[in-house]
Amino acid sequence: RLSRPFVAQAQNRTFTRATPIPPKVNQMDATDLCFLSALELAELYRERKLSPVEVTRAVLDRIDQLNPALNAFVTVSADLALGQARTAEEAYGGRDPIAPLAGIPMSLKDLVATRGIRTTRGSLLSADWIPDFDAPVAARLYAAGAVMLGKTNTPELGWKGDSGNRVVGPTHNPWKPGQTAGGSSGGA
Repeated sequence: RLSRPFVAQAQNRTFTRATPIPPKVNQMDATDLCFLSALELAELYRERKLSPVEVTRAVLDRIDQLNPALNAFVTVSADLALGQARTAEEAYGGRDPIAPLAGIPMSLKDLVATRGIRTTRGSLLSADWIPDFDAPVAARLYAAGAVMLGKTNTPELGWKGDSGNRVVGPTHNPWKPGQTAGGSSGGA
């Protein structure tokens, strides 16, 4: 049995210890899905007990709920994520080999170039940059079937120990309001 970590309530920034994840998939709510590991998700996808589209929607809803208070995501790529999730869902229903990360939600630090997705690098110098190429890590994750949720906040050019920058501001610590979320991966 797995247990969820403390969960931030975006509305009032209070924190409560969550209940253990129910042992049966049909007893899980959308928030429970957001706390499953990549290994658990892959197993449940293979067993056709969960859908990559269902999980992606749950995670995107969670981002919509919490991001206004946390400022963890700079850019959310919902359309891309849902398209990749549908592709993964089709793969799990087929007979061909399944990519190792098929349907697994992920995000990338806003320092990583991603084709067609704004990459600010936390800097006013690149605040509106939309790369026409993928960095190798992004290309490899896509090839492995991962679902790209979006880009997470980072300090300018990743150079300091908190995630504040002049493009979108700081990420707020979900566990200790008023303290830094850290850096350079504070949004993650």
